[in-house]
Amino acid sequence: MPTPFSAIKRCVFRPAIGTGSFYSALREVFPLGNIDAARGVELDPLFVNAAMKLWAEQGLRITEGDFTRQPLPDRRYNLVLANPPYVRHHHLSGEDKDD
Repeated sequence: MPTPFSAIKRCVFRPAIGTGSFYSALREVFPLGNIDAARGVELDPLFVNAAMKLWAEQGLRITEGDFTRQPLPDRRYNLVLANPPYVRHHHLSGEDKDD
């Protein structure tokens, strides 16, 4: 018999996490016991600090930086919470466009 969807342990990745609104919503759907690992990346240091204060003790690992420039993760994630920020192409460097 297959495992019910709600019982699957989640390994969550959230690019551009901000202060963690999506993570908060996720926690309402999946209790902490169903979240095996959670990682977020945020470019803005003010949001990083706020998110760390809110979520560090709740198992969310936060990295400051550009999620498009992060090395490959050390694990596989089975849930990506994404609403990537919109960036106009003329704000990107030629190198970013080539990537």
